[in-house]
Amino acid sequence: MQNSRSGEAKAPYSDPLNDVVDLPTMTTGALNALGQDEDGFSIMIEGGAID
Repeated sequence: MQNSRSGEAKAPYSDPLNDVVDLPTMTTGALNALGQDEDGFSIMIEGGAID
């Protein structure tokens, strides 16, 4: 959550319990699934905490 972020950023994947899939992997999965639709598709991909 944005409101609970501290001023100092942690290194990516420094949490040993972090099992969240990264954005490139999720994007590839979405494109593979949506690419099977013959009618085409629209997708918006955005990283978190970009504001």
